Amino acid sequence: MRGPKSLDLMMILADLSLEGLELASAQIARICQNTFGGSNRSYMNLLRRLEKSGLITVEPEDSDAKTRWVPKLTNAGITSNSQPSPRTAWEVEWDGKWSLLTFDLPTHAGKARKQLRKWLTSLRFGKLQGSVWVSHRKLSEIENSLEEIELDPESVVCIEGSFWNAPNQDHYVEKAWQLDRMQALYAEYLRFVERETGTETSLLDYQKWRTCEKQLWSAAVELDPLLPRELWPQKSRGPNLALDAESKRQQALENWLENAPHW
Repeated sequence: MRGPKSLDLMMILADLSLEGLELASAQIARICQNTFGGSNRSYMNLLRRLEKSGLITVEPEDSDAKTRWVPKLTNAGITSNSQPSPRTAWEVEWDGKWSLLTFDLPTHAGKARKQLRKWLTSLRFGKLQGSVWVSHRKLSEIENSLEEIELDPESVVCIEGSFWNAPNQDHYVEKAWQLDRMQALYAEYLRFVERETGTETSLLDYQKWRTCEKQLWSAAVELDPLLPRELWPQKSRGPNLALDAESKRQQALENWLENAPHW
């Protein structure tokens, strides 16, 4: 499993790839050091470890350079660093079936219950009531990850089907997920990116902006069930702010990174 410094470094490389920008390893290590802390040497060593694992490639900056080399994400690195995309999820065609998971664990099995809830939350299941959780994704997409947690198979029941007693899906969507909170967090994110437009061009300005941006975006997307268009309660909620937030996010990153070669 990659540690936090690996994730930070991969994020910077992904940022630069948005604009097709290439910076020497020393510049990237300095950006990471000033943005996230740690030592320059630790990031240089980490770049080499990521190369050995096949997540990045390195090339000399020029024919005479022996120590100045340019790291780039490989296809495996891009896949490994991919983040949840509300827009991608929005365009997925829903098959009309829900995945329902219910469990029967004794109250004294606190550790197992906590582990299961953490797993369900990580897969963006929504809690309908008590021990009944629901997802709009197919069971085939999530059943393999169920093996990651050690539970008695007889204590968990998974069902795939539809709700026969509801005129529409809005009731279940509203009940299962914290859409009010999610929309509020995306609104907060939009206010931030619209206010901080990237007009300043220094590395320090970028470091401050990126740290705050990362926190706000993560807070919003962690609560997002990543619903397809068909399941969004449009009549009661209006537009899904996640879509606008993702679009503004990409544009904001591009605006900042236009200045990266001058850092």
